[in-house]
Amino acid sequence: MKIVVSLLFIAAFLVGCNSGWSDTEKNAYLDACKNATEMDLNEYCDCTLEKLMVEAPNPNDVDKVDMDKITGPCLESVGLK
Repeated sequence: MKIVVSLLFIAAFLVGCNSGWSDTEKNAYLDACKNATEMDLNEYCDCTLEKLMVEAPNPNDVDKVDMDKITGPCLESVGLK
C-alpha cells in the first residue's frame, strides 16, 4: 500500500499544471508503478491507471482520490487480494 501511495504522489509531481492525462504522464505513472517492486505488476498498474484517470480526469486532482477505491478492485482482479 505504501508503494501505491508513493506512486500517487509521484504521479502528482509529474503532471504539473496540465489538465487531462498526456501519454507522457501515463507512461511515467506506469513506469514508476512497474518499477516499484520486482513483481510483475503490468496488469495491476494498467488497472490502477485506468481507474485513476476516471477518478481524477485532471491529473492535478490525483491527491484527492480515495486510493482504496482504486487499489482494492485492482488487487482482486490480478489475484493479489
